[in-house]
Amino acid sequence: MQRATVCHLLDIPYVKEKVKYPFCCIKLLLPQVEGKVVIMSVNGVNEAEHMDGIHRISLDVGEHSELVPATSNKNYIGYFLGGGSTPEEAAASVEHALSLIRIETASIQQVQSI
Repeated sequence: MQRATVCHLLDIPYVKEKVKYPFCCIKLLLPQVEGKVVIMSVNGVNEAEHMDGIHRISLDVGEHSELVPATSNKNYIGYFLGGGSTPEEAAASVEHALSLIRIETASIQQVQSI
């Protein structure tokens, strides 16, 4: 969509890409934390990114990032975009990839006392 818009605005030809999956699913990753915490490690991203059915994984956090409880979708820390031949298959791909991600956190007080 973005590429088509830019091509249209610049009046240059747009070649439509072949669709790999007829259905897609996106899931925003919201912090499920109580109070302010610090990320100690993020694991499983590489494995999840290389799964069949996963188009893109975007995480906007890493080690030492601070998280607060989500109050709206504006607080998302990343997203998973997957596809499949049915809506259920697309959703299952995203859920499986999400299950591989492990984000370990510690409270601010724990980190400050180290």
